[in-house]
Amino acid sequence: SNLGCEVFYFTPLGNDIFSHIIERHLDSFKVRKDFIDRVNKKTALIVAIVNEEGERTTFAGIKDVAYEEIDTKKLKEIDFSNFSAVYISGGILTGKTSQKRLREVVDFIGKKRLRLFFDTQIRIGEEIEGFIDAVYYIMKRSNVIFSNLREFSLIEDEFKYKLIDEGKVFVIKMGENGAMVITGKEKIVSSGIPVRSVDTTGAGDIFNASFVYKYLESGSLKEAVGFANSSGALSTTKLGVYIPSKEEIYDFMKRKEEGC
Repeated sequence: SNLGCEVFYFTPLGNDIFSHIIERHLDSFKVRKDFIDRVNKKTALIVAIVNEEGERTTFAGIKDVAYEEIDTKKLKEIDFSNFSAVYISGGILTGKTSQKRLREVVDFIGKKRLRLFFDTQIRIGEEIEGFIDAVYYIMKRSNVIFSNLREFSLIEDEFKYKLIDEGKVFVIKMGENGAMVITGKEKIVSSGIPVRSVDTTGAGDIFNASFVYKYLESGSLKEAVGFANSSGALSTTKLGVYIPSKEEIYDFMKRKEEGC
C-alpha cells in the first residue's frame, strides 16, 4: 500500500493488545481491513532483537494463534473481479488447521484465475509436521515463488525444476549479494547494492511486496527484481521496520546510478 496500490489484509486477528497495534499500523499505511475477522485466539507475535552489530535474534509465538482460523467460506463473499493478485506467506503454515485451510484458499484462488505470489518461508517451519507438504502443495499452484538461497537449495531439485519447466517463476533473495530470478527461459541477476545496513528486520517482506508491485505494474521480471532489490537494501538503513515510499526508492535508485 505504501507504493500506491490498494491492498486488503485477510488473515484473522485475535482480541488482544497486539491485534490493536497491528490494526493501527494497517491504518497508518491505509491497508484495507474489510475482510479481517476477530477470533478468540491470541495474535501471533514475532519479537526481533538487534544488537549493535546489526545481528538479529528472533522469537516467535506462533502456537494456537489467530491466523489458524482463516475462514475459507468467507472468500465466497468477496468480489474478486477487481483484484490483480494474492500474496501468501508460508509463515502461517505452522499448524495443521492453517495448513488445511490454506490449501483450500489456494484452490479457490486458482478457480478465480488470480496470480498467486508465495513466499515459502521454509526456514520458519521446516521441522514442523506437515509444513513442507503444505509448502509443496502451494508452490504447485503459485505463479511466483519467493525463497532465500538456503530455502531454494532445500526444495527437491526434480520438483523445483519441473515447476520451472511448467512456467513458474522463482525469485531468490541473496541478502547483500542481491537477488536472482529463474524461469524456464532465463536467469536474471540483480547485484547487491552497497549500503550501511543497521537493521535487516522486515527486509525480505519489503523486497517481496516491492517485487509484486513492480511486476504487476510493468510486467517485467527484470524491472521488478531491480526495484525490489533497491527497496530491500534501502529498508535496512534505519533501525526498526523501515518501509520506504515509492519516491524514496526511485530517489535511492537514481543516486546509486549516479554513483552516490
